[in-house]
Amino acid sequence: MKKETKIRLYNMNMRKPKIIFTKLGLENFGSFFKYNEINFSTNKNKNVTLITGKIGSGKTTIFQVFWWVLFPEEKSNNKANQTETKN
Repeated sequence: MKKETKIRLYNMNMRKPKIIFTKLGLENFGSFFKYNEINFSTNKNKNVTLITGKIGSGKTTIFQVFWWVLFPEEKSNNKANQTETKN
């Protein structure tokens, strides 16, 4: 049975012209198999969320999700999205 990839980006501040993401939900995407949710800071005085982790924990996957959602027609030029064929 093939698992369905689920990505949820929530923007609770649609009235203003800027995008403020409040949380990200991932399931069956990259290294995220079970449902995982990341809550982003919405405090005006502390409006930065730092994502840290060990190698292979999914930091680049989170970046790729944002790239994929914000720029669906463009392909990322970063090495994580490139595959190389060796003979």
